Amino acid sequence: MLKTQIFANKVSNLTDARYFAAWGADWLCFNLYPGEEESVSAEELYAIKEWVAGPKLVGAFGMMEEEDIRKGIELLGLDGILLGNFATVDAAGAFSDIERIKLVVIDGDSSAQDVRSLFENWQDHTDFFLLDFSRNGYAWENLKEGESPISANFVKSLCEQYPVLLAIDCKEQDVEGLLDASIKGLVFHGGAEESVGVKSFDVIDVILEVLAED
Repeated sequence: MLKTQIFANKVSNLTDARYFAAWGADWLCFNLYPGEEESVSAEELYAIKEWVAGPKLVGAFGMMEEEDIRKGIELLGLDGILLGNFATVDAAGAFSDIERIKLVVIDGDSSAQDVRSLFENWQDHTDFFLLDFSRNGYAWENLKEGESPISANFVKSLCEQYPVLLAIDCKEQDVEGLLDASIKGLVFHGGAEESVGVKSFDVIDVILEVLAED
């Protein structure tokens, strides 16, 4: 058993899905918005579902209409929805019957005050916050050294109050510090295969092996 929960985001192929499921990931999230990078079709997701068991399946639908999202959730038998950076509280209300994860992307314009306000506004409308530093290249070391808009101490204060899944670049030696920050889980990203069924997970392996240690 791993020391924290695992959210596998942007899973786009069977290789990713089987890898994360084998490690005991709690969620597999698929981008279902057509035309976007690393998106999967309904047919592709059906095929992947045949080969994996265990993780909850989450859909990210981008700017699709609520009616189309609902159809997709029911058609694919999804367990949850990833609500994008620009989703509204009103939109979240339409999906209260499944697990909701609110994406919060940190960029150069983010401020602690704005992030705190967003969490306060969303706390009754989501099951988890996915706090994403990795999209804009921030590592845990940057947060500790004051080289990001949001500090490590501020992240710790959020995690103590709210259920946070953290997406951030980190190294093997950072794992204990991340766990001490009271996160609910770590986010890893899937990606393109080198060829069908072939992909290297060396970097992720190192982190997951630390999380699996007694």
